[in-house]
Amino acid sequence: VFFLLENDCFCLVPSGPPVDVQVKTIGSRSVSLSWSPPLSALRNGKLRGYVVGYSSYVSTARYVTLEGDAQLGVVVTNLNPYSTYAVTVRAYNAKGEGPNSPSLSIRTKQDVPGMPSLRFAVPVNSTAVQVGWGPPDEPNGLVIAYQLFVGEGRSKRSVFPVIYRMNVSLTDTVVGGLSENTTYRVEMRAATIVGYGPPVIANITTLIEVSSAPQSLSASVNGTQSQFVHVKWLEPAMGSVHSYVVVYHPSGRPDLSKTLHVQSMSVTISSLSPSTLYKFLVSVNDLRNSTAIGFVWIPAVVPSVVR
Repeated sequence: VFFLLENDCFCLVPSGPPVDVQVKTIGSRSVSLSWSPPLSALRNGKLRGYVVGYSSYVSTARYVTLEGDAQLGVVVTNLNPYSTYAVTVRAYNAKGEGPNSPSLSIRTKQDVPGMPSLRFAVPVNSTAVQVGWGPPDEPNGLVIAYQLFVGEGRSKRSVFPVIYRMNVSLTDTVVGGLSENTTYRVEMRAATIVGYGPPVIANITTLIEVSSAPQSLSASVNGTQSQFVHVKWLEPAMGSVHSYVVVYHPSGRPDLSKTLHVQSMSVTISSLSPSTLYKFLVSVNDLRNSTAIGFVWIPAVVPSVVR
């Protein structure tokens, strides 16, 4: 025999769970839950509300308390995308909470992924860079593609064809056809079936091309005109050639240096001081590359060559 108290509550908590519990996904971060009250014989008094519990395999349980026996559904929000949750609901009266309904599993929908990890972005040479990446820390679904953008400065135009569906097992690539000693912006995005997520961004500068020294450098006085010197050389064994830099000065006086930029592999230099030993330096493109060095003596009267 149970006695009815003033607060319209029997001296027992509900002895049965809510019934007809249904759960469905409505987004990547929310699910809806609905139910019917426990069987009337198991309510043990007037119901005061319900408690909804939910947890994933990687999170502790969280609870939502709903006041009022007319509350027969709720939308649970702030969930993680593409995650499986176990959901329960129980009723409570003035005495306390009853048993949980059988646990139901539900998985939220996919969403765009977070930024992929950029493992490295390094120059390979003067015209190529290598980019390596890894999956996002928050994939928010199944990653199906990566998108790579390589642009110069603030340009929104990619100098490298955008890869819309790169093989997801690929973890690095080399981007060629770039300009020497130029800073590029590298952006990498990951995608799920929902779309592309935000990019991870890095800046990378291509290397300065290094060439070997021009070969077989020689400098000779031009016949009887002792103030004219003909300097010639052959192409370097390594590196591409855009132009040559010729620097010359009296030996031991680099402060008197003069510089010429030439496209050919020879040059004639005039207005040199007589009775002076001159030093000549020839390099490819600029003096950061390997340099060939030669000397010539400018005679006072009779031409002579020092090699």
